[in-house]
Amino acid sequence: MMIRSLVKARPVGIASRRLLSTKMGAQTLVMPVVEVNRDTAHEENEALLRMTHMLASKSGDVRLFREYVEGRRAYNGARHPLTLNAIARLSQLLQDQGELGDALELAHESVREWRRLLGDYHPNTLTATSHLTQLLTTIGELASAEELARNAVEVARTLHADVSADTLVALSNLAQALAAQGKYAEAEAFMSEDLHGSLKLHGGDHPDTLISYSNLAQLHMLREQPEQAEPFFRAELAGSRVAHGADHPRTMACQRRLVNALVTQQRSQDAEELMREVHVSYRRAHGSTHPDSLGTQRELATLLHGIGKVEEAEELAREAVILSADTHGVEHPSTRASETLLAECLRAQGRVHESLPLLRQLHGDRHPRTISALCAGADEMVTHGRVAEAEALAREAWETSQTVLGDRHPFALIARTQLASVLRSIGGHDKDAEADALVASA
Repeated sequence: MMIRSLVKARPVGIASRRLLSTKMGAQTLVMPVVEVNRDTAHEENEALLRMTHMLASKSGDVRLFREYVEGRRAYNGARHPLTLNAIARLSQLLQDQGELGDALELAHESVREWRRLLGDYHPNTLTATSHLTQLLTTIGELASAEELARNAVEVARTLHADVSADTLVALSNLAQALAAQGKYAEAEAFMSEDLHGSLKLHGGDHPDTLISYSNLAQLHMLREQPEQAEPFFRAELAGSRVAHGADHPRTMACQRRLVNALVTQQRSQDAEELMREVHVSYRRAHGSTHPDSLGTQRELATLLHGIGKVEEAEELAREAVILSADTHGVEHPSTRASETLLAECLRAQGRVHESLPLLRQLHGDRHPRTISALCAGADEMVTHGRVAEAEALAREAWETSQTVLGDRHPFALIARTQLASVLRSIGGHDKDAEADALVASA
């Protein structure tokens, strides 16, 4: 689910936005060390601090931003608004980069100092409180997040008799903290209030309203209520198409969430139609080899596999393997996920062994994934009574695994046991003797 802030709606638990490198084009930024000299003219100190802030903001360099914060502390004082704004920005930057402990310490400081400077009811205090609440929810300090959010809701309602952005943010934060604790009924009530207020304040296609739709939908999914989730997903999708366009990443993410709700309801035909649309949108927006495009291709293939359209699923999976391997390499997670899906499609058709040529091409004969496919192919051949082919595959798996991995490796142990089983299924004095020898050597 997503949390929104007073400044900018942004999701929680989703990869942080990409920060710019300290190299800007062909030029490398020079990172000055902030050394505030009280004897230096005010204009020079301020100019140096502003330059440091600009460079830190452009580069996303945490070290430089720390220097900027310390410069503000020394020059303006610990409770100056410029210092507190810098602390809040550094806390957000640290959170984006996964340094949650330092981010939390600064967020606490920000709230504490804004309260001392301006009181509980000032917008700056509410903004700092919102960030701290979201951060506490993210790191799992849920009781503290809930307490802080409840207080923020009371403060916002005291300040604003009618619907306000302050109140909606506080309601959303409280709902998130409650949902994370499994208090779904109470979370739903606050999310509903947030949605109705957002519709009144912003309208149906505002980014904050779309987040409210999504949060309610995902809460229903957590409660295993896909039928109740679907209308909110559809409202989110309709609003996102208006606000962002059909091929915007947020719109396509909405479509994927709706597909999941439809699949959960076993409405395969509706899910298939929408998933095909999603796949086309991702290819149009990113090209066929982008990881997200390949991901939607696998999702479509998985859906088709599940509803019995295995041949088309196989075709999509095979194409995904080749595209991903050519673009990202054979060990890329996208390639490996595509290979696994292809193997599942072939297994469903009794054709696991047919994946071997592709795996040999991608990985070679001695790779663990090729060895694993040899074992799976041997199992399949035994099932179909093709024991001579099963023996050839099992023997190759055993000989290759002991050579490459050693005879005590788990893959080698599996291959040896399998070869012994295949030999016994063939029968005869020589085969039984070899099988006994293999078992004895285990």
